[in-house]
Amino acid sequence: MNFICRLLLIMTVMALAAPALAQPVLKIEITAETEREELVDGRKVIRTVPAEDVSSGQVVIYTLKVVNSGDQPATGVKVTDPVPDGTAFIAGSVFGDRAEVSYSIDGGRSYKQPSLLTYQADRGDGTLESRVATPEQYTHIRWVLETVPAGSSRSVGFRALVK
Repeated sequence: MNFICRLLLIMTVMALAAPALAQPVLKIEITAETEREELVDGRKVIRTVPAEDVSSGQVVIYTLKVVNSGDQPATGVKVTDPVPDGTAFIAGSVFGDRAEVSYSIDGGRSYKQPSLLTYQADRGDGTLESRVATPEQYTHIRWVLETVPAGSSRSVGFRALVK
C-alpha cells in the first residue's frame, strides 16, 4: 500500500509539473535591408537586399521577427529597438499588425504616443517652452504584441533615413 501511495504522489506531482514545463520560448531575429530597383523581363521591380554599404540619403528597413518556438503562446510581448545612431526614424513607417506602438525620445527610459512626446526648449530669453518631439528625435520604438502563438512568428519594424 505504501508503494501505491508513493506512486500516486509521484504521478500527481508530475501531472502538476507538466503544465509548468510548457512555456513560450522567444527569439528575435533582426534584419536590415534596403530597396533596390532592378529590371526583370523589361519591367522595373523593387527588391529588398541586405543593407551592407549604405550611404547618406538611403533608407534602411529594420525588421524584427519574433519567433516563438515554445509550446505555449506568448502574451504581452514587448519588443524594443533603438533607432540606430546615424539614422533618423521616418514618420509613418512603423509596421507590425495588431501591435501597440510607442516611442521614446529619452534613450528608452520612457515610452509614449507621438503627441505626448514633449521636451523643454529654451526660447532664447532664458524661459522654457514645451515642444512636441519630431520623428527625427525618436531614440527607441516599442511594440507590444498581444500574442505570439506557439510555433509561429510575428514581424515588426520601421524605416530609417541614413544621415
